[in-house]
Amino acid sequence: MVRSNKKTEPKDQLDLFSRLSATPQLTELFEVKKQPSTPLTPSSTHPSTHPSTSQHSAPQLPPAHEPLALEFEDEDEDELEVEWEELEEEHSQEELEELEELDEDAEEEERRLAVAAERVERLFEEAQRYADASRSPQTKRAYQSDWREFSAWCVEHHMHPLPASPEAIALYLTDRAKTLKISTLRRRLTAIRQLHKLKGFNLDTKHAAIQSVWGGIRREKGSMEVGKDPLRVDLLRLILLTRPRTLKGLRDKALLLLGFAGAFRRSELVSLNRGDLEFLPQGLKVHLRRSKTDQEGQGMLKSILPGKHEETCCVRAVQVWLQASQIQSGPIFRPINRHGQLRARRLTSHAVATILKESVGDALRAQGEPEREIQARVAQFSGHSLRAGYVTSAAAEGAEEHAIMRQTGHKRIDTLRRYIREGDLFRHNPLKSMDL
Repeated sequence: MVRSNKKTEPKDQLDLFSRLSATPQLTELFEVKKQPSTPLTPSSTHPSTHPSTSQHSAPQLPPAHEPLALEFEDEDEDELEVEWEELEEEHSQEELEELEELDEDAEEEERRLAVAAERVERLFEEAQRYADASRSPQTKRAYQSDWREFSAWCVEHHMHPLPASPEAIALYLTDRAKTLKISTLRRRLTAIRQLHKLKGFNLDTKHAAIQSVWGGIRREKGSMEVGKDPLRVDLLRLILLTRPRTLKGLRDKALLLLGFAGAFRRSELVSLNRGDLEFLPQGLKVHLRRSKTDQEGQGMLKSILPGKHEETCCVRAVQVWLQASQIQSGPIFRPINRHGQLRARRLTSHAVATILKESVGDALRAQGEPEREIQARVAQFSGHSLRAGYVTSAAAEGAEEHAIMRQTGHKRIDTLRRYIREGDLFRHNPLKSMDL
């Protein structure tokens, strides 16, 4: 430790003395002498010029105008140094404690920041989950498939898929118009626009290069969509009468009748659980929790009236199936293996079309139809034929449009009327009133 030789001011001396005198072990090491009024010289502090240094006197405060003289024995110098170091250590410890408090505050702040970062990460994950849920799984799979196909085409032709130029999209539509239907091309164009929007690029599908080509394709190929055949009541009745009385036959009968009477989409039909059905004296009430046009999950209720005939009654068919399968909870329509054992998982929407086509084929074979004609007829049906069959049959029987829409859940009247036109094709034909 280095001590300064600079003269100490009286005030500083008093403060230093009071500080040292407060430490008992230091009081014995110091001698306080009353000095003459003359200032201190270097020789005056030497032990040889002051024989009285061995005499100890009680500590006395010097006059304010006199400096304070401190003397110590040579053999006690090491001990004094130790005491000074202890004092310095005491001050260092206080500083260390302050630093430790600052460190603790910093660590607490780091912990708070870590907790906040973790919460933000969870919020990002939840936001991504909600974003993923904004579209149905079927729509997302279709868009992903369409985008992969478009990207591969761009790579093959040395063009950038993202962002794609309007000219590149016009050329893509021109190339694919040779093999794809108008509805497929429209979906491809929608998928390309949606992915550009998701990635932050503004793709103007109204650009002249795209619109001129797209308009020409629709004009040349025709925009009339040739859909699958609706399932008519007479064919449905034939199917129900020819279904076997096995567990699989009871399931197929309930699935086809409920799909037709409720005008369900195939995805809606397989999504139903046991808790969604409520049997009432008036009939069957079905709670549809979510549908293609109900992305927010508001749900809707559908009513199924009892049929006039036992073999074609939807309410009875569903009751018989639930009793035979002993399903108390979970999905009501499930796969059945080749051993006739019921599985726990849910049927896929693709299975609805398979069951319908299989049932149509069996019914036509029971009528003795040739196999070639059976295959051609079966190919005209899909899972959507149940829903289309309800609308077409209801329109043919004179049902009001609003009543049909209440059961189907259609939001737009023009979409519904595409089915109604076929049902009204002969019913409101003016030729009926002509005498021909």
